[in-house]
Amino acid sequence: MTMPWTRARAIAAALRGHGTFPEGYTGSRTIPELTTLFDACFRLQREASQAAGRHIPLVVENVKGAQPWVGRAAGHYGSYYLWGDLPTLMPSTHGRKDGNKGQCGAWFNDYRQRRECGGLIERLSCTSSHSKARKEASARIAMIPFPLARWIGEVFIGA
Repeated sequence: MTMPWTRARAIAAALRGHGTFPEGYTGSRTIPELTTLFDACFRLQREASQAAGRHIPLVVENVKGAQPWVGRAAGHYGSYYLWGDLPTLMPSTHGRKDGNKGQCGAWFNDYRQRRECGGLIERLSCTSSHSKARKEASARIAMIPFPLARWIGEVFIGA
């Protein structure tokens, strides 16, 4: 059995024109296909800005691993990598007073490790990958942290 990272490396090499796609691969066959959604965000921003007659700011969040395909991120906030119109000064992820040593995602560490359900603590590692608890936890982990969202909103809207 091929390990997932071996398959991922083979796909990346094939996308770059250095090899063939693994058997059964049905995803993007070119880099423009791979980055279609990312590119569409900036196309929509250009069109909306033109229609409004002013620049409409846009911030796109993705993972660090997207950088080889879409270019270097303009900035990051912990594990959240950001492209687009970022404020010059980003909020700090250090100096938290909750004992979590400045980890950006630390506000969610408890939920990553367990889920409270009817008074029971359920370890996510013990739940099925198709379970409602696992899906709920994954969705919560993927959410942009409120301090980051609020900071960007304050910079662009002045709220």
